[in-house]
Amino acid sequence: MKHKIMFLTALIAAFVFLTASHECAAEDFFAGQIIRIVAGYPPGGGVDTEARLIARYIGKHIPGNPNVIVDNMPGAGGRIALSHVGTVAKHDGLTWIVVPSTPNIFQILDKNRKFDLTKMIYLRGSSEPGVTVVRDITGVKTPADLAKVDPGKLAIPGRSAPDGSQMALRSALKLLGVEKGYKTSLGYAGTAKITAALLQGEATFYEWALLNVLKGGILYEPIQQGKVIPLWQSGVLNAQGKTVRDKRIDLPTFEEVDAKIAGKEPSGIAWEAYKVCSPATRTLNRSVITSPGVPAARVKVLRDAFESMEKDPKYKAEIERVTGFEPVTFSGEEAETILKHFVKSVTPDVLAYMRSIMK
Repeated sequence: MKHKIMFLTALIAAFVFLTASHECAAEDFFAGQIIRIVAGYPPGGGVDTEARLIARYIGKHIPGNPNVIVDNMPGAGGRIALSHVGTVAKHDGLTWIVVPSTPNIFQILDKNRKFDLTKMIYLRGSSEPGVTVVRDITGVKTPADLAKVDPGKLAIPGRSAPDGSQMALRSALKLLGVEKGYKTSLGYAGTAKITAALLQGEATFYEWALLNVLKGGILYEPIQQGKVIPLWQSGVLNAQGKTVRDKRIDLPTFEEVDAKIAGKEPSGIAWEAYKVCSPATRTLNRSVITSPGVPAARVKVLRDAFESMEKDPKYKAEIERVTGFEPVTFSGEEAETILKHFVKSVTPDVLAYMRSIMK
């Protein structure tokens, strides 16, 4: 018995030593290194803004204080950047990407994608609703007006198929009784290009992330001038799968809007598709991900660094100054759980409907 106790004691001591050694090696690894945050869209949009805010602060929260740079890699609606981080970059934890809600749609609809979000590693999750706006030149002032004006005045832009925001709005219009006559287009290289199209009247109806409409956002001034009119927010899904308002903006959810107009709660395939394309996908919006296969000890160091940064008063003050609101963030582990639940929850019928409206 004495020998067994001594053996177990030695075994536990060895395990503790090896664990501590791995953690020390992981902490030492980042000293003198350069971390690259990839933004899959051009400068000027929400993803680029988020990446640059993180780059200014995260380094001092990582042991060894590595340098952090931002690398814009636009193209194919963000797929080029995601494919690079997911399949090309070394699995060393030195290449990250800030992802909006759009890749969640790619994950379930794009059979030709070269990345798999369920195998990549989330360092920090973030949640942000979408806000649907319309141009004043359409004559729409309230959501109920969408079914009254000439649908030809509604032009919905998008990046590349499948564009989650465009599918969400096409589903919303169907629920509001507008099934044809409006215009759609794809090929815009990021938020800044879509915003320019909106302000020029080329596009008139779209869903933006919250960051873009509050003070400091690219649509804030046009909204104050009355050129752009907010109609509703997407909200996000809670743990029970219910749509809930985001308290950072005083707007009803689309679910509330449709229920008021129709006199009943929304239902049917268009409603299920809207939930997938908007509130569900935006439950993960502008999260930070790294490549698959990064050693667990390094992942822990990086996740701990994000938790530390979120508590940094200077970071909190700047992000609120730049974005106009306090971010909603959560751990990488939670983000991975949310993503996997989202992927499993989308039914074949909803996927078929989503594919049909993007043809």
